[in-house]
Amino acid sequence: MGLLGCNISWPQKHFFAEFSFNLHTPLTFDPKAYLIMHTLDAAKPPSAPHCCFSITQINRWRLDITPYASHQDYLDSLIRWHRCNYAKSQKTFENFGCEITFIEEDWSQHVDAVYQLYSNVAHRYSDQIYDINFFQAAAKRRDYKLLCAWFEGKMIGMILLQEELPTLHSACVGFDYTYSTQSYAYSWLHYVLIRLAIEAKKYQNIDVGLTAEESKKRIGFKPVLSRIDIYTKGFLTRGLMRAASQFIEANLTNECEIKLKLR
Repeated sequence: MGLLGCNISWPQKHFFAEFSFNLHTPLTFDPKAYLIMHTLDAAKPPSAPHCCFSITQINRWRLDITPYASHQDYLDSLIRWHRCNYAKSQKTFENFGCEITFIEEDWSQHVDAVYQLYSNVAHRYSDQIYDINFFQAAAKRRDYKLLCAWFEGKMIGMILLQEELPTLHSACVGFDYTYSTQSYAYSWLHYVLIRLAIEAKKYQNIDVGLTAEESKKRIGFKPVLSRIDIYTKGFLTRGLMRAASQFIEANLTNECEIKLKLR
């Protein structure tokens, strides 16, 4: 059968979206219904009794950093063309006049800027998951850290990181496209992320998002099979979704759109 739909938007009254990456427990920002992603190393059946059905065949991107005793080891492992890309990204970023900061403590003062940058990316790809309440809560949590790019005192790019040992996750990114494209902020932020993770000496993996496949391959990330489990706390909604799941398969495209297909 052909594709029946895309860009599913669950009613806010019944659903909200959040991610739990390696472990089997969801985040605790909201006790209501949620959509939750597991990577392959968390392939146990969902533990929550209110799971409706799963979306499978999704790739996240992961870099195993255990072979690298130092950041230089990582650079030495890159093929020549990728090392050239590293050097070009660094030179372009620095010559543009940009700087990087890494914030591990409370970053509440930056929430508005972070949310705006995230919204820029979400609107471009029509896949906004988080509202500002998520960022306000994350800013106060020690396991959520902020890697930022700045130009003339203005935040132009960010990666929101979530620490779930032994993995460091990129929960989401955000950019001001007026400056970030010219400055190579996307590439350089990810290279700095790799350096920070290696030098921290406490992570085994860096786990990033679903999109920008070619960029992530170039940096050294590899695909990891994942799934999304859809939950709802509402008894009626859960029953309807479970009934529908008997006849429908759900898959996520590279554009982060949910596609439905009759079995």
